[in-house]
Amino acid sequence: MARTAQSFSEIGSFLARRWSGNTRIGVDFSEKTGTRTRLTENRIILFPVERRPGDDFARYRQFRMDLWYESMKVRFCRRILSRDHAFGFVLDMLEERRVESLGRRMWRGMDNEIMFCQTYRFLSRPPLTQVYGRAKILEAFYQHFMFGAFRGEVQSGHFQRVLRASRAAGKAVRAALEGDLGTDWMEKRAGEIIRILDIDSLQTVPVSLPFVRQDMPVNRRDVTRFLGAVQKNREGDFGRTDPAAVLAGESVSGEYRTVNEEALIHEKKDSVPGMGGIRTPASEGVDESAIYDADLIGGLKTRFRRWKNGYSEVHRRSGDELDVESYLDGHEPFITDARRSIKSSVVILLDHSSSISADAVGYKKATLGLCEVLAYLDVRFAAYAFSTVDREVVCWLIKNEESGWGRVHARRLAGIVANGSTPLAQVYQKMLPALQARRPDIFLTLTDGEPSDPAAVREIIRSVRSRGIRMVALGLGPGTSRATTIASNLKRLGYERTLATSRLQDIPRKVLGILDAGE
Repeated sequence: MARTAQSFSEIGSFLARRWSGNTRIGVDFSEKTGTRTRLTENRIILFPVERRPGDDFARYRQFRMDLWYESMKVRFCRRILSRDHAFGFVLDMLEERRVESLGRRMWRGMDNEIMFCQTYRFLSRPPLTQVYGRAKILEAFYQHFMFGAFRGEVQSGHFQRVLRASRAAGKAVRAALEGDLGTDWMEKRAGEIIRILDIDSLQTVPVSLPFVRQDMPVNRRDVTRFLGAVQKNREGDFGRTDPAAVLAGESVSGEYRTVNEEALIHEKKDSVPGMGGIRTPASEGVDESAIYDADLIGGLKTRFRRWKNGYSEVHRRSGDELDVESYLDGHEPFITDARRSIKSSVVILLDHSSSISADAVGYKKATLGLCEVLAYLDVRFAAYAFSTVDREVVCWLIKNEESGWGRVHARRLAGIVANGSTPLAQVYQKMLPALQARRPDIFLTLTDGEPSDPAAVREIIRSVRSRGIRMVALGLGPGTSRATTIASNLKRLGYERTLATSRLQDIPRKVLGILDAGE
């Protein structure tokens, strides 16, 4: 699949706004929280596309339909409760069925995609033999009401309760549709179903994410078998459907091809500058999933979401709201909204010498998170790295300023092997033609060591700064003391500003602080 999370976030936000009618809704991804919608934040959170079962096209169809369901909830639900407890879990089931019917009236031609999505959802549920305690009856109810069948055996003592609850749930959905009743009425029905199941409404729901792993094979026979169960259960709603047509997904295949064609065109635009000895890392066959931290990226986007809208909260002597804790800590006491607009262009250079090899995955996760949030904030940036290959210092192009951040760039980052020393002067010399041509506002170097040629580094830093480019360095160390020492040594090389951090996950925040201060 030729798209990364940033691209899917953009595609998802476009579709969600169209389907839901809410022009402010945004889409993010999280591997830990799974699919959920937060109305107060105008945010839909989905399970990452690349972590879903099936081939690339099947993953895209699942992503698209999960997004459609959540968009329908945004349009038709008054509130959406957490599915981490039994009451919210049951209410979400009822509301999903209600908004599905309402959505089908507005968006014709969704039936085959709904059937396909429900099939993979059923396939992704755990067998009942792998669910324990009171959660087992809740999972049995979910499977029977949503899919009309069970994965595994149901205890005889639970079977009748599950059937009664499933019938009551179906009756409630039909009554809501006939009477044009909404979330408030559905909440009362959810309470009745909880009583039928004889479970605690605050009971924790442990199973909320897809059970099938990305690397677990999903064969066509299994998909066809589960599709048959779903079709039988939903025949009253959809009538007879053609299994071959459901699996083919012809109504979406053209859209999927267009998405990938645009991605390929986008990738070709990311050309390598023919100057300065800069190479492009191989991206074919490289798996970037190991360095993709969905929760780090989601957290960063949440933290800097107000920047996306042009504002953020700052502490000042006077303002709109008193922050007592900040005042007691010796900071300015009031919070006020300040206009944020990062117009600076930045070039980022990543040290991939052998000293970072032990923490290479964490380092790349933080770097990828930084690039994702920079793209999210529409910051103009280019990213490079350097390492040693066959005793030759190589400067690698990860992304140039003209191209948008995408999966191919993440693959390039993932494919670079940390090796060699830190010959910064030699690397800067290779990059000098590109810097002269582009003249970025800020040139940021991330390094965990000291250069092997400090005198030469001072000279070239002075040369770059004379061209109006701010030279900034972020020193990385295994502890606060070591990181501070590295930053202090870097300062003596002539950088305009140096910072330090001992925590890889703090890299994106530190860099964004530099950009904000540069405005």
